[in-house]
Amino acid sequence: MIVATDDARDLAREAFLRSGVAGDTASTAAEILTLTEMMGLPTHGLSRVGVYCDRIAAGGIDPTAPIEVTRPL
Repeated sequence: MIVATDDARDLAREAFLRSGVAGDTASTAAEILTLTEMMGLPTHGLSRVGVYCDRIAAGGIDPTAPIEVTRPL
């Protein structure tokens, strides 16, 4: 399946928002995972969205925790 970059990023963001992640954080997470996917690393790209949302629902990830980027992609 081929999905446009903007559509993939928007779908990931929406999934995070529905899981209780704040707007800016959801956008950042979606952007990072989309870029990782585009870099050819699908194991650390968009495939993680469902896993992260499941872990949020199970209480294993705090959806209010801030994201800290320590170096540019």
